[in-house]
Amino acid sequence: MPVVRAIQTFLSPQSMPRMSRRAYVWELRSALASPAALACIEVGVIGVIAAKAFDASDLVITTIAASPALANALTAVWTHVITGRDRVRAVVLFQLAIAALIVAMAMLPQGGAWAWPLVGLMLLARFAMTGIYAARTDIWRSNFPRAERARVTSRITVMISTVMSLAAIAIGAALDYADHPASDITVGAMFRVLFVACALISLVGSWAFAHVRWRRGPMIRREEREPATDHDKLVASPLGMLHVLRTDRDFRRYMTAQFVIGVPNLAAMAPFIIAIEEDMSLGYTRAFILTTVLTLALPIVAMPLWAKLFDKVHVIRFRVYHSWFFVAANALMGVGILTHSYAMLVVARTILGIAFGGGILAWNLGHHHFAPKRLARVYMGVHVTLTGVRGAFAPFLGTLLYTGAIGAGAFNITMPPLGGWAFVALAAVSTYGALLFLRLHLATRSEQRDAADHTTPA
Repeated sequence: MPVVRAIQTFLSPQSMPRMSRRAYVWELRSALASPAALACIEVGVIGVIAAKAFDASDLVITTIAASPALANALTAVWTHVITGRDRVRAVVLFQLAIAALIVAMAMLPQGGAWAWPLVGLMLLARFAMTGIYAARTDIWRSNFPRAERARVTSRITVMISTVMSLAAIAIGAALDYADHPASDITVGAMFRVLFVACALISLVGSWAFAHVRWRRGPMIRREEREPATDHDKLVASPLGMLHVLRTDRDFRRYMTAQFVIGVPNLAAMAPFIIAIEEDMSLGYTRAFILTTVLTLALPIVAMPLWAKLFDKVHVIRFRVYHSWFFVAANALMGVGILTHSYAMLVVARTILGIAFGGGILAWNLGHHHFAPKRLARVYMGVHVTLTGVRGAFAPFLGTLLYTGAIGAGAFNITMPPLGGWAFVALAAVSTYGALLFLRLHLATRSEQRDAADHTTPA
């Protein structure tokens, strides 16, 4: 079939650089199984399950939405821990930890009293995921050449997103079946079976990843254990991340613009789950399509197209074009919520999924445009840690804007609720972030022209 042949051609290792083929094959095999576990801790999946099966409060749902970024705030810990250690072994250990935590989640009784333990286990699992990100960036940098890196990693990420999307659809359909009055299995029992099954499937992916070879790994580990200069010793520590921000002006400006554009994206998820559950009462499958499937499946189509642009331009210029997709997505989500239009929400989440296709590339690889070779993990650590910082407040801000209240007891904060207009406000913040990237691009281009003028012989 033409479609099957096209997929085979797209994923074929023969199109990869010879030095990268073996690592690519084993990473692809891992990507066929490991994402089954990752689907279980996707915010859109576990957030909907918490709202429906655990009767979770808005605060619980918001904390779930914040969990990926909150875990990212601790990336500095992993950056320090994996220094001088085998990155492949680290990834495998993190994958095994995630599988164990998912089994623990499956054992929880259903009900509001168990919502917070569910959040705690999810936070630990997301923390392990940040360890995978921290270790994998070094593996990708060593195994895949700069000119091919976006193309190769996009193919691996496409496979991961495909498996996660299929797993989310399967989980949603099974839970909808269990939720039907005529079903002979309860939602709680189905939840346990599904999560344990996903954890077991992911073990096959861990076995496959253990076969990945980290090129020049032993040499890199020796260099990390014996830093060449005092400067290397400084930046290899968590506190060294602050040193990077102080001394690298271009990266600092890039991180500032990235911070602004990232806040509304993190703020939108919690109120979106609350809105589709409380105001639209969607089933598991339709809710998962909006919260998870579209934002995982659409990058599959968009990422190869974004990769062509990413490989040709600097990440700042890439963000100049890319950021406007987030503006459109947030604005249309507001329209969909205000009009209770499922079709409009599908359009909005489709645009968001296309934006995520480019965002995955920029998020995983953008720091390489600034980082010296030896310090890639430190720059990535800065990037992920700042994601955690904005994740510590953005989801709660989004819920506050939408519902008009967030917190509990003496720590409860209230304001007039904006409802669907909250997404319009978030779109305005996205617009400001897009303009920051544009200003940074123009400033960088102007500085490059000035530098060229000063070096041109009279």
